[in-house]
Amino acid sequence: MADTDFALAPIRLFASDRLLSARHGDRLPAGAELVTDLDRAMLLENAQDLPDGYRIWRDVVSGAVSAFYSSGAAREARPIVETEGQRIWESCGEFERALKIKCMRKTITDFEEFWLAVAYDLFEMLKSISLGRHVLNGNNDPVLEATYATLDAGFYPCGWREGRGICAFDPRGLDGFRPVWEGRQNDQAPAPWPVPNRQGAER
Repeated sequence: MADTDFALAPIRLFASDRLLSARHGDRLPAGAELVTDLDRAMLLENAQDLPDGYRIWRDVVSGAVSAFYSSGAAREARPIVETEGQRIWESCGEFERALKIKCMRKTITDFEEFWLAVAYDLFEMLKSISLGRHVLNGNNDPVLEATYATLDAGFYPCGWREGRGICAFDPRGLDGFRPVWEGRQNDQAPAPWPVPNRQGAER
């Protein structure tokens, strides 16, 4: 089993001000392909019929996780990861509710809409990376570690290219961009997505 802080670093990243900040390009994995167009990023992430040289992203991730997910060690480690995951999620406040209200009122920005669409999947991905670290210690799958490095750098992992590795979406071009937890310090900072009240004012 891995050192606990090392293993839980990925899930703790979800509440970090580095998440989707695009501030640390120097931390991107070697060979990473930077994608600046959201439509292209979504194609690389979700399409089954991809340009030559690209692999289906969800198959790449599933293959990396399936190697350890059902093992006895994973069953033992899963409660640790789930408990920490619940703590992290709750520390982030009611951000989903706030963004859904903005979406209904049509006041949501392009970046906020993107964040709302990917937040839960990112959270689950980071839990899987933490689980892999618990089980495999320093031998976690390279795909998962590249995914973590991309998120730690502040970008969004969206695909895999043969011979180069991970594709990373740069969110700075989206209208309304700002790091999702800007100004957050540990778990004590207030939720950065105020929930609008019935009159429309944020609280």
